[in-house]
Amino acid sequence: MIVKSGFKYRYDVQSAFYTDGAMTLTGNPYKFWFCFVEKEPPHLLTLADSHAAFCESADASMPLFYLEQGRAAYKEALKTIKECRESGYWAGHGGIVHEMVWPKWADIVM
Repeated sequence: MIVKSGFKYRYDVQSAFYTDGAMTLTGNPYKFWFCFVEKEPPHLLTLADSHAAFCESADASMPLFYLEQGRAAYKEALKTIKECRESGYWAGHGGIVHEMVWPKWADIVM
């Protein structure tokens, strides 16, 4: 489950961003760990080292691969933000105003 969540929620980007930020602020290298807590009792903990990675496509352990992928992604995002600031154009949904909808499944009795 951690593997799917990590990819879906881009934990690689978070790990690289926080690791690089800590290094920039302190000048010291830090490892970034994720601590996952189960929602249901007994609320077991799982620790994951974001600086270690097993690459399924290469079928090999590739230290720092996770961090390198995240770093490339956040640097690309920062580049996009810079370009938007400079041009004044921020891509999105075209400036269309949508009306809010109260879904049927949320009906309540008043």
